[in-house]
Amino acid sequence: MNKLGRPTDIAPKMATSIPTIKPSQKIPSQSESINNIGQYIPQPRIPSPKITATPRARIAFMVFLSWFMIRVNKLILPLLVSILLSTVGTLKIGRDVNALFGVVFSPITTPTAMARSTLTGSLEFLEDLPRMSLENQELKKEYSALLSENQNLKDAITDQETLKNSSKIFTSTIPIRVISIGKTVTATTSFSTESIKRGQPVVSGTILLGFVDRVSDPIIHIIPLDSESLSRFPVKTGMGQSGIYLFESRTPQIADLPSENPVNLNDSILTLPTELIPANLVLGRTTKIISAPQSPLQKAEIKLDSKLTSKTPDPVIVTQP
Repeated sequence: MNKLGRPTDIAPKMATSIPTIKPSQKIPSQSESINNIGQYIPQPRIPSPKITATPRARIAFMVFLSWFMIRVNKLILPLLVSILLSTVGTLKIGRDVNALFGVVFSPITTPTAMARSTLTGSLEFLEDLPRMSLENQELKKEYSALLSENQNLKDAITDQETLKNSSKIFTSTIPIRVISIGKTVTATTSFSTESIKRGQPVVSGTILLGFVDRVSDPIIHIIPLDSESLSRFPVKTGMGQSGIYLFESRTPQIADLPSENPVNLNDSILTLPTELIPANLVLGRTTKIISAPQSPLQKAEIKLDSKLTSKTPDPVIVTQP
């Protein structure tokens, strides 16, 4: 009994307070916990899988929903815009609206249309490239054929004009064109080579240039007057002195001239007629006496009037003097 006459509890009430761990207090290990049986030790709380699964599923659902809405908007929005434009176009104000849309969207659509047109043209060009390459090859062949035919016609016309001019001087000639210059000069002609023989003279006008060496149809080989392999042939001076022409020591010469009539410098040298060589074809002029004064036969150097080159005008072969 207390002072107020109320009975007191026989058993004292037990405290239910939970001990706390101070910051400076050490957390006992497992062995210490076993020794201290009955003492409360707080343990860390691990979240339940059920608790964490709900927020993850919610986030995944929201991401999927956002992606789905974006895809739906991309599909439906153009459809709605096209329906709206077609609907407005049927109204009275459709023209004004179309004009407004043209003004607004023209800066956007024009570059896009140009880029698309350029891209389409490039793709078509790439697709047609193999066919164009084949056509180009065919055109090259046609051009080459036309070029050759045109050159042949030009050569034939030139040869006809040369033949017409030379026919006033000689009985029969064949025009030629020089191809290359070497020890022998090679030439060709648009005429038949059947009548061409070795030893026939090659002239330009009345100037002697060389002689035919051989024919390998359609190539004609010619020995020019300034060749060591040229055979000697009869010539005369303008004063009527007879001698022979030869090319010796890299110098054209007239030799075997009788000493009774001295050779004059700057005298013309002309051909004497033979079976193949016409008379009075011009070779050149004397420039220097190279024989001794007491020699019974005189010899003189000659300067040729012309040489056979690719630039020689109207060269022909005299087939009949």
